[in-house]
Amino acid sequence: MTGPASVPFSVWEQLLEAHPAVMLVIDPADGRITHANAAAQRYYGWSLEELRARTIHEVNTLSEAEVALEMRRAAAAGRNRFAFRHRRADGAIRDVHVTSGPVRLRNGNGAVVDRLVSVIHDVGDLAGIHDQLRLRDRALEVAQDALVVADRSGRIVWSNPAFTAMTGYEASEATGRTPGELVASGRHDPAFYRRMWATLLRGETWRGQLRNRRKDGTPYDDETVITPVADPSGEVTHYVAVKRDVSHRVRRQDELEMWEAVFRNVGAGVVVADPDGTLRLVNPAYAAMHGVEADALIGRSVHELYAPHDLPKLRRALRTVERDAHHVYEADHQRADGTVFPVSVDLTWTRLARRPALIATVQDRSAVRRLESDLRRARDTDPLTGLPNREGLRRATAATTARHDRVGAGYAVAFAGLDGFRAVNDSYGHEVGDEVLREVARRFTTTLRTGDTLGRFAGDAFALLIVDMIAPEHAERVARRLQATLTAPIVVDGTSIAITASIGLALAPDDGVAIEALLSHAEAAMHAAKASGSGGVRYFDPSLQAAAEDRLTLRTELAAAIGRDQLWLAYQPLVDLRSGRPVGCEALVRWDHPTLGAVSPGRFVPVAERTGQIVAIGRFVRRRALSDLKGWDAAGATVPRVAVNLSAIELADPRLADTVMADLKEADVAPERLEVEVTESAVLSDEASALETLRRLRAHGVRIAIDDFGTGFASLAYLRKVPAHVLKLDGSFVRDLDVTEDASHRTLAAAVADLGEAFAMTVVGEGVETETQEEALRRLGFAVGQGWRFARPMPYDGFLAWWRDRA
Repeated sequence: MTGPASVPFSVWEQLLEAHPAVMLVIDPADGRITHANAAAQRYYGWSLEELRARTIHEVNTLSEAEVALEMRRAAAAGRNRFAFRHRRADGAIRDVHVTSGPVRLRNGNGAVVDRLVSVIHDVGDLAGIHDQLRLRDRALEVAQDALVVADRSGRIVWSNPAFTAMTGYEASEATGRTPGELVASGRHDPAFYRRMWATLLRGETWRGQLRNRRKDGTPYDDETVITPVADPSGEVTHYVAVKRDVSHRVRRQDELEMWEAVFRNVGAGVVVADPDGTLRLVNPAYAAMHGVEADALIGRSVHELYAPHDLPKLRRALRTVERDAHHVYEADHQRADGTVFPVSVDLTWTRLARRPALIATVQDRSAVRRLESDLRRARDTDPLTGLPNREGLRRATAATTARHDRVGAGYAVAFAGLDGFRAVNDSYGHEVGDEVLREVARRFTTTLRTGDTLGRFAGDAFALLIVDMIAPEHAERVARRLQATLTAPIVVDGTSIAITASIGLALAPDDGVAIEALLSHAEAAMHAAKASGSGGVRYFDPSLQAAAEDRLTLRTELAAAIGRDQLWLAYQPLVDLRSGRPVGCEALVRWDHPTLGAVSPGRFVPVAERTGQIVAIGRFVRRRALSDLKGWDAAGATVPRVAVNLSAIELADPRLADTVMADLKEADVAPERLEVEVTESAVLSDEASALETLRRLRAHGVRIAIDDFGTGFASLAYLRKVPAHVLKLDGSFVRDLDVTEDASHRTLAAAVADLGEAFAMTVVGEGVETETQEEALRRLGFAVGQGWRFARPMPYDGFLAWWRDRA
């Protein structure tokens, strides 16, 4: 073996003993340990003699193959350090790094021997430290909270994946930039950040909540703790920020605050109670409703707040909601001062804080009841004369006729139509005509006896129920007294106007029993009296069935009218009352017959409705209106929408919504440009089917309008059911806005305007004829007007020209 000159063993022994490292001398021939220094003896726990009795192969626990593999790895890496595992005397196995080198020694006999000197380093503790560091690194990497380390200038030097997940910025994008450059949302002002840095520069931890913005621009809220990190000298070198996304918690808090604000400020009463009715929480509106403070109600039973007569209703409601989970009803409550008032209750059974609870929304219906009463009076009363209208007359006389039928007393209907009244309107205007009607009503009223009922049937027609008739001639005497009241001319603003009336009579039971039958037959007799000359009186007789023949003729001719192109459309504009600009139009069907001439819609539409022909006519109107709408578009006159009427028969067809959408698709017209108008009677004739059809149409985007409002049984319940965008006040009410001395007309119109606002509907006044009416509607809050004041119905070309001039 060649190598360095030999060294006396005594010299090596002194060096080994003085060295603090664990050192072994090994015979390379057989691996026998020939010497071990004191550090080695302490480390392994064996004496020098015990170590000399062992080979290195007995100390190293690796197999020969494992040793050979490690030596090849060291050679490939160019290192003379080997990673082995050594056993100590106590049996412990330790990871060691061994560095070996050859040495040539002379023993005491002068003989030269070759040996290996191995220096052993125990790396067990170092490996543990490395494991701990790796564990800490892994923990920081997988932490759910975002972690950021920044240098003393605030620039990021490290961030974990949670920070990337929170902000959208990769670590490579974040490094070298400040958090403010990355995620600041602008929500916090400079003073906020100055206060934060003042805390950090004092060496204190800062805690707070930040509103930041992610890389994609979406905002988020994070709860942040920033801690300064100082070196041994106490100088701050870094800042560590722990950030947690609390957006969900902030949203929940915002929602809670919002709901609390709603609870405290909503106009309806809101109550939370135990299932037995014990009040746990009430809002200010509910307390005010009962005339007490909210705290005074907590712990009391809701039974104490009900009017005594409605306590059974409350008990039934509690049983029902326990069974069905939801119940809506109306009842009477009682205030602290003892006054009783009506409420509507929407009651729900639920669970709060893991226990059963009741939640009730309570509405004071006092104002609603008054409004409904006003509407009922308006529905049943002719606003011009104050007499019952047709519906009011029917209701007012139903009980009377039923009573007379039971006792066998005679009764009759006299139907009076003013002769030549249209000429009064045409010659003197509607204002004078209305005054004439009021005076006729006043004079007719002077003839009434106890039990008789007078009403204004429609237009210039009046109907009188005559009771306690002894003989048929009695009815004629009453009719003559009515005519006699008109002997003296009616003077309006100095103008003397002569008026006569033709009267038809229908007697029960020969001409009918029901009031509707008597009215119909008396009207037919009245028309016959007019045909015979003004001022006549005529009893109903079968010969008047000629009217039925006329209806048959109309039915036959109407069947062919569409195919023969006899029907056409006239368009009446809808005008914005604030700007005066048109906002749409209504399509009105007209019939020009080659021999019958211009047939009035009032004559043929009822026939069409009775025979079902209205379905074909309705589709003709709808398709022609949509086609004309596209034609106006092409001509450069964009009309926002066109309204068409739907009859009860059409509404009852479950396929109507599909048919309407097919018509819109065929015409290539957006659904929101079509408005369908329905009357209350059309809806109520088959309410369930009609409402479902209207809901489907609205869902598709078609606009819904309630037409002729005020003439039927309309109530708030009805308005809540119909999914309408538009509420159209009947023209009979609009016309009476000219009557300055009777404020009830304006009160009714104002109530309708308020209803429209309450139900988020556009309110339209129909039949506007004068500037006074237009101005009154505008002041009352009506958005749109329709009537001769703006334009009469016009054919396609005329409407196009009119629109171009005003749009």
